[in-house]
Amino acid sequence: MKKYIFTLCLLLELFAIRSLAQQRDAKPFVSNDIFQTDYFIVNNGQFGNLSADKQPTKFAIDNNGDHIYFGKNGLEWHLSKIVPMEADELNETTHSKLNEEEREEEREEEENENRKIIEKIVSMQWLNTNPNCVIECEGKSNHYFTYGEAKYSSYGYKKIVYKNLYPNIDIEYIIPKSGGIKYSLIIHEGADINDVKYRYSGDDVSVSIEGNQLHIKNLICDLVENEPVVNYVEFA
Repeated sequence: MKKYIFTLCLLLELFAIRSLAQQRDAKPFVSNDIFQTDYFIVNNGQFGNLSADKQPTKFAIDNNGDHIYFGKNGLEWHLSKIVPMEADELNETTHSKLNEEEREEEREEEENENRKIIEKIVSMQWLNTNPNCVIECEGKSNHYFTYGEAKYSSYGYKKIVYKNLYPNIDIEYIIPKSGGIKYSLIIHEGADINDVKYRYSGDDVSVSIEGNQLHIKNLICDLVENEPVVNYVEFA
């Protein structure tokens, strides 16, 4: 006698929309090695702890401008951009007035010096989760990712799965080729979808629904969560 188990899979994509100015100012990602970087990299101390709840970072994405850190109950997206300094900041950092000839010769250098990097963190936390959740990994890299000292050398994985983050509900993360992350809620028989709750937070963060998308707005760029796609999987 066969027993059929129906599993519901909700697929959602989360990605950053950066302005044209940011895209213009950003330097293209260039790698001098043959290795891919679209992995969830194990934290061996090189990434520190999450800012929101001070929990240890378990994995991190450091791929083509995306800097996303995963803890036990969620993730943090670290965003940054280069902006011109304010007038009062320029007064503090400029020690001498250049004449026109010097200014022309050093224009490019001055432009760089008169900019600053601003950084913001957007946190997505799963609420009221199972404290005994186990994170499983798939698709181990064939190489280490190095971060200076040998003790920080770490493998990466193509997929991480939070098993039973809620009763009979798993959360699966992968990295799309387009960047950002794609996560799936794997809802097994006996699960209650109403158990799933999450919250976006951070400095200057606001959340709104626009069409079929969830927009997480902040001072750096919008994060956008696409409308979920539903799949059913049948196991005999």
